[in-house]
Amino acid sequence: LSVKNKQKNITQNNLENSVEKVAIGPERRSRKFTEKERELTAIHEVGHALAGHFCATHDAVHKISIVSRGQALGLTWFLPEEDVYSKNKQKLIDEMITLQGGRVAERLIFGEKSLTTGASNDLERISQIARSMVQRFGMAENPKLGSVVFATNNSFENKPYSEEIGKIIDEEVCKFITQAEKDCTKILNKNMSLLKKIAKDLLKKENISREEFESYFPKEK
Repeated sequence: LSVKNKQKNITQNNLENSVEKVAIGPERRSRKFTEKERELTAIHEVGHALAGHFCATHDAVHKISIVSRGQALGLTWFLPEEDVYSKNKQKLIDEMITLQGGRVAERLIFGEKSLTTGASNDLERISQIARSMVQRFGMAENPKLGSVVFATNNSFENKPYSEEIGKIIDEEVCKFITQAEKDCTKILNKNMSLLKKIAKDLLKKENISREEFESYFPKEK
């Protein structure tokens, strides 16, 4: 039985490695990092993981890694429990909160001046989600915008609306992003000791599986 389980684990690991290789890129263990960069990456990735874990509608953490792949210094892999073909407003908000996790964790641990360029892709995705909510999905909270679609197919370049409406749109986008950052900061401040502990373990192991991650949150009996 133990041999079968071992073979099953090897097969599963090989499958995961193949998926990651296609989705993100091959491992780049030859890339050398300073200890400070490794620590920053660990804090960044665990920030994503914890923020996502404490968002009610976000997908579960599947894996956290500080092994460089492609252009990524590390990764936090989330997998849905079931196929989802549409997302509600809260789901999109939780995605923004989770994406804020890396940058917010960096700031809380190392300070504002230590922020790196590693969160650039996260910030792009956050901005894209917030702008889509306002311009494509009719989710703005300002009644002046109503349920009007101001952009299609993720294209925000053409502006068939007045300068006044454009200003309101920008304000609504900024509100969503700012609130997501505030919510994320609250989550990570509340779980600061856990953030540091998991990051410390990640530095030693380089990879943390879903089962290992969930073990940090013992279920109530």
